[in-house]
Amino acid sequence: MPAEVTFFNVGQGDCTLIVFYGKDPAKGEAAVLVDFGTTNEISHKFNGPVAEDTVRMYNHVPEEIAKKLAALKSPNTLDLLILTHPDQDHYNLMSHLLFTRGTTEEEKTTTFRFKVRNVLYAGKLDEYTSIRVRGPHMKKVLQDWNKHKTAAGDQAIENLPRRLAAEVVTPELLVPMPGGGAKAGLYLIAGMTASPDLGPPAAKKAKPDAELPSEERANRHSIALMLLGAATADGKAQRVFLMADTGHEVESVLMSRTGPDWDIGLRKTGMSWLKAGHHGSAVSTTPEWLDFIKPDGIFISAGTSKNYKHPRLSHLAKIVQKWKSNSPVIPEVQLIPADPLLPEIGYYHDIAGELPRIVAPDKPLNKFLTEPGIRGVATSLVRYVDEAAGRTDIESVGYDWHLTIDVAGPNTYRLTYS
Repeated sequence: MPAEVTFFNVGQGDCTLIVFYGKDPAKGEAAVLVDFGTTNEISHKFNGPVAEDTVRMYNHVPEEIAKKLAALKSPNTLDLLILTHPDQDHYNLMSHLLFTRGTTEEEKTTTFRFKVRNVLYAGKLDEYTSIRVRGPHMKKVLQDWNKHKTAAGDQAIENLPRRLAAEVVTPELLVPMPGGGAKAGLYLIAGMTASPDLGPPAAKKAKPDAELPSEERANRHSIALMLLGAATADGKAQRVFLMADTGHEVESVLMSRTGPDWDIGLRKTGMSWLKAGHHGSAVSTTPEWLDFIKPDGIFISAGTSKNYKHPRLSHLAKIVQKWKSNSPVIPEVQLIPADPLLPEIGYYHDIAGELPRIVAPDKPLNKFLTEPGIRGVATSLVRYVDEAAGRTDIESVGYDWHLTIDVAGPNTYRLTYS
């Protein structure tokens, strides 16, 4: 049965919603939210109903999530909320999503918009203290997990939040795919990864946790997930990898996982999709990892932050070149009437040149920070405008990408954007 994966545009941040469907295509069976945070919103403006909602994304993402959850068989319920690690651009908008826009301060800090059945997080609670817009920080939310209520008066978080305290060494089925067979579903495949002996292609052992800056340690400890679709009669099944902020060390560890505990398999058998680790930065998405999983489609959450500069053209060009060399099945993209050209691809222009291509672009190249799209490699940033340069006639734009796997049976898909 289908599973829809929405990669929301949050600029320099991350937010992914997975909705599992059964026989009724209009009613979801289960929903999983993975992260919601940012440190650099793409700056398109929106006159929201609340004074501080000056960025369209602050209202857009919560309302889109609310629409999906309202249409579930168990309305307004998240089966699983995952905080992959305590970098603020992955969680600092979560309370803005969860709490109501109530009229009293108590409602705004105790009343949830949705019921949350389970929470999984990596890292220490003390590290979840950043807030982007409003509401209590996630440390307090999780500490007081049994004190929050829904508008109907039910307990909002049903079960004690689970902290991932030990390294993931075997895959764990978190949410089965309805009607997908025994193995189909969402798997936990990495988290709390220790300092591994990387071996080739890395030339040396990774640094121990104690020697890493806190942000690098949190990235290595990030939760990584794989959504496995149903298999065809000849064994072809789709895989969607959600890599959070993991880098080459975790990729190397995953490539080394073998044995009967890993019979779900990480290598490609059907269509393969990758949400690139660490926003497509140079510490992740190595050629070896791309050779190993051979993704047909790659998604990168990208903002316009000149502090982080992710993804840089120097690394993105290598990703595209390796992706091309693996002869992917070039995904078909359903174009939307509002913007019938393939969305552009965005990056930090740190070197001269442009991206290698399989087909010629269908509109003139923009040499600044975006260029015509590539079917198979997508960024959430699709148009960049440097406000410092005095442009006021147009604004930067980011898109949400929607991937539905098994939409018409095993190993089929639909890919579009909004």
